[in-house]
Amino acid sequence: MRLCPHSLENVRQWDGAKLPLRQRLLRELERWQLIDRKIHELEAERMAKIRDDQTPHVEKVRRLLNLKGIGDN
Repeated sequence: MRLCPHSLENVRQWDGAKLPLRQRLLRELERWQLIDRKIHELEAERMAKIRDDQTPHVEKVRRLLNLKGIGDN
């Protein structure tokens, strides 16, 4: 389930009351989105380095990444 800030308006507790921690959930969601964005930026930066670097040891990394069972991390 993907959580959007505006969807928290409709979320209710078992007794129909609004969520008391709505603001905290929104802050945690913002933090998660920031961290997720940073991770994607770092992964893109790392892949660009691997793709564009011409040093011999990076060429070995590119060849290793083509093998099954060898991942980016």
